[in-house]
Amino acid sequence: MDTTINALEQYPTIAQPDNTHGNAHAPTLYETLAQQRQQMMERCSRLAANSNEQVAFCMTTALALLEIPPPSCPTISNDVLHTVSTTTNDRIGRYDGGVQPHVWRFASDDPQAFVQINRSILALHPSHVWAQMSAQLSLEELIVLGDAIVANAKRRYVYRPLTKYVRRISGFNGRRRCLKALTYMRSRVGSPMESRLRISINRHGVPLPATGYEVPGEFFDSGVPMTLDIAWPQYKVAIEYDGDHHRTDKQQWRRDQYKRERIRSRGWIVIIATAGNLGSESRQAEFAFLVARYLMQRGAQFTFFPCAQDLK
Repeated sequence: MDTTINALEQYPTIAQPDNTHGNAHAPTLYETLAQQRQQMMERCSRLAANSNEQVAFCMTTALALLEIPPPSCPTISNDVLHTVSTTTNDRIGRYDGGVQPHVWRFASDDPQAFVQINRSILALHPSHVWAQMSAQLSLEELIVLGDAIVANAKRRYVYRPLTKYVRRISGFNGRRRCLKALTYMRSRVGSPMESRLRISINRHGVPLPATGYEVPGEFFDSGVPMTLDIAWPQYKVAIEYDGDHHRTDKQQWRRDQYKRERIRSRGWIVIIATAGNLGSESRQAEFAFLVARYLMQRGAQFTFFPCAQDLK
């Protein structure tokens, strides 16, 4: 294929880092993605060598190659290699438990439809992957994937606004869902769990927040602006999502505490969230109520729903 582009680039109690199990460092999201990319490249290279030709990959295989966290979808396997071609006659492999071929005709007239990983491996551009997977993803997970694509865009590939891309092409299953997802997507999102947290509280009526918000006038000693994962600046209420590495990495933990105490001293309410707050519908409802209560105390007006509503 010659349609390619080159790959680039209530206040919670402060808990101390847990050293019960030694000093094991929980990997960051990007460390995990880098490791998964290397493993996927090895698998894809073996398939390309056996096929004796350049092979293009799509779906979750392409996401792994581009270091984009995959969405949650029980109908799409992360274990098989998903190959892609623009016509049925060009399909690579057959579904045998290890390789699953796909046809995506919308890449045929797009000169930047593929990202070149190396000489033998291509990855379907993330904008195409997003559209390709849309028919099988829930609306929530389509938003999560869209957030991740936007957040990772400047690191690895030429970015194109998903809004313009989806409006330019038509005729694929899931297009209507893509258009709906665009209204909920946000830039500057640090992880899929932050996306899911934002969606969860919104389903209870909490207004959509700003993401990756730079607090005016607040900087680390290095000059880097202090940011908040999720924020309602007009009410000075924010949420910080802590993955495991925030607890096990001492430097990260100290940085978090310094930032949060400094921002709290400026009148902000900073709520800490973890994966546990998304562990069940009841926990999600409890956390959404906590956030709603703080926002209403600061003057926000909206209707809170004890039971999660469908996204409108």
